[in-house]
Amino acid sequence: MSLVNDALKRARSAQPTDPPSRPTLWVGMLVPCVLVLGALLFLLMAWEIYSLNNREKVSETRAREMYPAAQTAPAQPPPVPPASVTPQPAAPPTAEIQSQPEGTPPSAALVAPPPAPAAPPMRLQAIIYHPTRPSVIIDGKSLFVGDRLGEWQVSTIHPESVVLAGSGQTKTLMLNN
Repeated sequence: MSLVNDALKRARSAQPTDPPSRPTLWVGMLVPCVLVLGALLFLLMAWEIYSLNNREKVSETRAREMYPAAQTAPAQPPPVPPASVTPQPAAPPTAEIQSQPEGTPPSAALVAPPPAPAAPPMRLQAIIYHPTRPSVIIDGKSLFVGDRLGEWQVSTIHPESVVLAGSGQTKTLMLNN
């Protein structure tokens, strides 16, 4: 049996021996490439989640940058001082007043009522223009097309102006740059 074992040993030693095989270059680069791609995918997903959570904040910030007048808008319109009442000078007597019996007051039609105070002009503070749903801020109030502000109704909103309609008239308010 030792002859058989010796013959097997000689046969093994006579065979050419291959050096242990080394992994090729692409196998060695596979692990770092997979790690870099995984990190990029993770960063992309984190950016998407951040963008979704902060999209509204970003749009508000952009609107403030584009329309700085909306930031400085007062919360309430400034108070209007009450109109002072001054006595009207007496009208010269007319024939109609003289023909009235004594003791009766003059006709109310002869005394003119004081003029009504003029309404303060509306102030266009900002336009948030979007083709499907534009809006404006007038005197601190946010309005859309069709909304009313007093006797005026918002009829059209353009990127730089707004058209109001009311009592058979139209009024165009422009943004002050």
